Amino acid sequence: MSSQNRNKDIRIVVGQTKKTKEFFAVLPDENINPGARPRSVSDDPIVQQRDWVQWGVDDRKPTKNRLLIEKVSIAGATIAKVTRKLVGNGLCYYNPDDIKNGVVKHAYNKDVEDFLLNNRIKTKWMFAQASNYNYYMNCFGTFILSNDRKKIARIVHRETEHCRVKLNKELTEVKEMVFSPYFSEGGPANVGQRLDFPMMRLDQSSTDLVRNSKALEFGYHTYFPTPGSFYYGIPWWEALFQKDGWLNVSANVPKIILGMHRNQVNIKYVIYIPESYFFSRYEGWKNMKLEAKKKIIDKKILDLNNALTGTENAYNTISHVFKETANDFKEYSKIKIEAIDDKLKKDSWLPDANASDAQIVQAWGEHPSQMGLAQEGGNLSAGGSNQRESYNTSISLNTPDQEILLEPLNFAMRFNGLPYKFFVDHTYHTTTNEQESGLVEGEGSLKIEKPNNATLPDK
Repeated sequence: MSSQNRNKDIRIVVGQTKKTKEFFAVLPDENINPGARPRSVSDDPIVQQRDWVQWGVDDRKPTKNRLLIEKVSIAGATIAKVTRKLVGNGLCYYNPDDIKNGVVKHAYNKDVEDFLLNNRIKTKWMFAQASNYNYYMNCFGTFILSNDRKKIARIVHRETEHCRVKLNKELTEVKEMVFSPYFSEGGPANVGQRLDFPMMRLDQSSTDLVRNSKALEFGYHTYFPTPGSFYYGIPWWEALFQKDGWLNVSANVPKIILGMHRNQVNIKYVIYIPESYFFSRYEGWKNMKLEAKKKIIDKKILDLNNALTGTENAYNTISHVFKETANDFKEYSKIKIEAIDDKLKKDSWLPDANASDAQIVQAWGEHPSQMGLAQEGGNLSAGGSNQRESYNTSISLNTPDQEILLEPLNFAMRFNGLPYKFFVDHTYHTTTNEQESGLVEGEGSLKIEKPNNATLPDK
C-alpha cells in the first residue's frame, strides 16, 4: 500500500492490503517532527491486529486527553461551562416551511415529542453529545431502525473514547464504525470485544445504504472539519495536550505546592544558648558530671519552649540577663532567639497557575473573567458590561458547533419524514436599564416566536 500525505505532521495507517504486509495509520502524531515522512509500523504486533483507523500514536489519544483534563480542575470547570452554553435553555424546533417574512414560531408535534422523550434526547443524549464535543470535537452514536426499516426509532450516543472508524477495502472512504470499551486500553483483542456498525452518511445517499443493508443499527460520526483533519477532527485546543503544554503546567502546580508543604521545616524559632551561659549560672559547671549537665540543659530548653509556644503565651515577654565585658562591652552568656520566616505565607514564594489557567480557559473559547480568573495585575472581577458582552459573544459564536452537534438529530427528522429543524434556545443578557430582568431573547435574521400552547414550558 502506498499513500501520499499532504499533511507532514500526520502518520498514515489504515490496515493491511493483499499487496503488502505493512500497516499505516491516519493520525495526528504528537511525537513526530514537522516535515517527517510517514513511517511503517509493520513490526508492531498490536497494530497488525487493527483494521480500523488508529487514533493517536498508541490509539489511545482520546483516553490520554481525558485523563490529562481530569488532572486540571480549571479545565473540567471550563468544559462544564462551555457545555452548558452549548446546550443553552434546551432544544427547540421549527418548520422551515412556516417561515414568513423572516419570522417563524416554535413548533410542537406529538411524534417529535415522543421521539425526544423515548430517546431521552433532552436529558441525556444532548448533554453527552455536547460534553464529548467539548472534550474531543468528535461525536459518535448509532441510529436504530424500526423493524420495517422505514424510520429511525432510536438514536443512541456512543462515547467518543470508545469509537473508531473503519475504511472500505479500497481505503478511500469510511464504511463502518467500531465500538469497544477496550479502546481505552489500546483496542479490542478480538471480534468478541467489539461491535461493528455500517456508517450512516448524514445525507440523502443513506436511503440507498439502508435499503441495501440487512442491518438495523447504523453508526454516525460528526466532527468539526478543522485543518489537518483526516478521519478524526482535531480540536482547536489541541496545543493544550502537548508534552510541555499548558495543561501539564497547571497539573504540576498542585504537586509543587504539596511537595513544599510536605517538605517544609515546621520550626518557628531557633534558640542559641552559649555554653558560657551555664558557666555563669552554675558554679562548678566545668567539673559537673555529664548527666547532671544534660538535665540542666534540657530543663532550660523546655522552659524556653513553653514560654514561646501556645496561644496563651501569645505576645508574651521573655527577660534574660547576660554579662558584658568591662572594657569593650562584649556580650557574654547571652541567649539569642531567632524567628524563622514562613516562606509559604508569602504569595511570591508560591507557584502560580493563573497564567496557565487563563491560557486553558481561552483555548476553550471562554474569557478568563468568566471563570473567575484575575487579569494580570487585576482582580477577580471584570466589569459588568465586559462580563455580559463576553457571555453574549460566546453564545453567538457557538452556532456552528450547534449545527454539527444537532446534525444527527436533524437527519433523523428528515429520514422519518418530519419537516422540522432543531436549534438551541438561548437567552442574551442586557442591562437592567433596557429591561428590568436584564434578559432578552436572541435577535437574528430569523425571529422564532414561542407558540401560544399551554403544553409547552415558557423558556
